[in-house]
Amino acid sequence: MEAGERGEPRNGLLAAAIAAVVVAVYAPALAGGFVWDDNVLVTRHPAVQQLQSLGTYFGQLFWTNPEFDESPAFYRPITILTYAVQQRLFGPEPFFFHLFNVLVHATSCVLLFFVCRRAGASARAAALGALLFGTFPRLSESVAWISGRTDLLASCAVLAAWLLHDSEPGRTARRGAAALLLLLGLMAKEVAIAGALALAAHETWRAVRGRATPGRALTNLAPMAAALVVYASARAIAWQAGSAAGTGLPPAERPLAALHALGRYAAMLADPLRPRLLIGVLGEVSPLLVAVGAVTAAAGGVAGVALLRRAREPHAFAAAALVGGALLPVLHLVPISGDVVAADRYLYLPAAGLAVLGVLAARALPERALAGAAAAALLLALAFAATTGRRAGVWADEMGFWRTAAREAAPAQPMGHAGLGEALLRREKFEEALAAFLEAERRSLQRSGTPSEYVTANMALCLSELGRHDDALLRLEHVAAGHPKAPLHHVNLALVHARRLDFEASERALAAALALYPDYPRALGLHQAVITSRREWQALPPPQPDEATAVRAARARVHGRLGNRREAERHWSAVLLAHDARAEDLHRAAVFLVLRGDPERARHALARLRQSPGWDAQARELEAALEARRAAG
Repeated sequence: MEAGERGEPRNGLLAAAIAAVVVAVYAPALAGGFVWDDNVLVTRHPAVQQLQSLGTYFGQLFWTNPEFDESPAFYRPITILTYAVQQRLFGPEPFFFHLFNVLVHATSCVLLFFVCRRAGASARAAALGALLFGTFPRLSESVAWISGRTDLLASCAVLAAWLLHDSEPGRTARRGAAALLLLLGLMAKEVAIAGALALAAHETWRAVRGRATPGRALTNLAPMAAALVVYASARAIAWQAGSAAGTGLPPAERPLAALHALGRYAAMLADPLRPRLLIGVLGEVSPLLVAVGAVTAAAGGVAGVALLRRAREPHAFAAAALVGGALLPVLHLVPISGDVVAADRYLYLPAAGLAVLGVLAARALPERALAGAAAAALLLALAFAATTGRRAGVWADEMGFWRTAAREAAPAQPMGHAGLGEALLRREKFEEALAAFLEAERRSLQRSGTPSEYVTANMALCLSELGRHDDALLRLEHVAAGHPKAPLHHVNLALVHARRLDFEASERALAAALALYPDYPRALGLHQAVITSRREWQALPPPQPDEATAVRAARARVHGRLGNRREAERHWSAVLLAHDARAEDLHRAAVFLVLRGDPERARHALARLRQSPGWDAQARELEAALEARRAAG
């Protein structure tokens, strides 16, 4: 009998309603920009900015970027490919990247609803389970953050494979399609291995309960095994072609860290209304959380055995395996990138498995308790939706997001201040950025005795922007010497040398960068700027206190081209005060000051420019640009 015939809502209408609610809750995220890792994985990734052959995506590690000398050992070609296709279709507009994430999440919620229905849940119970999953606040990191797409794609593929897998004889095509989906999920993120464990648990339950012979169970799992072999082979090839960074705790520390992390995840699930970015510091262990983790592990083991023996259908046992299999890779038993104990995004696939378990457990409730449980679940979903909508808005405000992350970070956690510094640096708030990087450096030294190379490099860029080129040079030379195969550090070093007008040293650093990365756009652009600036500078007379206005303008152009704003502003200010300044130079001075200089001096430049016959239109355009800069803060 169909659900609608029993008086229940139709599946299609409920699925559409779930998707609509989820999209509405995450609508604030659509106004967001590129945040945190997005600036490396999307806006600066060569294989994203320029669509390449499929072999490029499937033959390299996830973080592979020739600007750097190594990357974490992740293999996620499908995720990078989705970024590249979107970049090709829609350009660099972040709205479409965010929209894709929200739609994938909504799709996962619909798939979860149908998985629950297939497992035997009522339509209403399945809808409530999918709704709670879709609005769960701690999943907002995966959905509202473009780089969180890895978990979305992997989980969507796992849920689709779970829904499609069929153990009955003659359903080989369905099992093959499910295996293909799992393969795609694995190539989006490694956590999809939990889907393979869930399907293996499904077949194991059938064999143990006499629903199938062990041979039939193995036959049913053969397509999945083939998919795992293909994945392992592709990953091995990419690993050999790349340069993977070592990370993680020493082996002796991992068991205790795993219990600590498991305890932390249990606490996060018990406290869903306070999503956080940076949770804990790897290496710091709380005895209380270790105890909670030990109890959780023991309870999980007992529950798993009970489900294997007593569950009425295989889906509950499969869901339990999904939860355990998804959490296992992020318990630090194997090295993973990052220095946090836990992350909200790591709960995405486990939350899907828990939703299935919760929906199936609700069937055991007495009839008189079902209405109350449904009402409580609906109220909880409303609280989740309100919290998640606010959190999605926080992700859309990069500065507010990083200020919150820095404020909430643990005392030894540098990442929040490092992220805040990068956001401020992009907005040219150099004094504030330098203070944030100094705090990140202090925390790194307190924790490990060694600051991050990128914190040091970014701090040097701030110092250079503030005119402290010698201080910047010392830091960048140290970073480049410690990481000689990273073209990015050589380019930064070349930039500071150029701003010091040491063109020979700048060209040596650029030669080192281009030897490592011949097509490096940033290096090629800076190289051309250095060549032009060197030629123009050497054509000028030695500096004099009373220089001709045209000479001062020429010096200002050189400094401006190299980003040496303080020197450029000093020379352009002198040009503005000169009675014999040409209109062309007044226009150049106004352009520089409007875009990068002091606003008061920019207004003075515009006033002078308006006095020049024929330049009124240009002055009006620059006034509009200055007003836009003021409005942007």
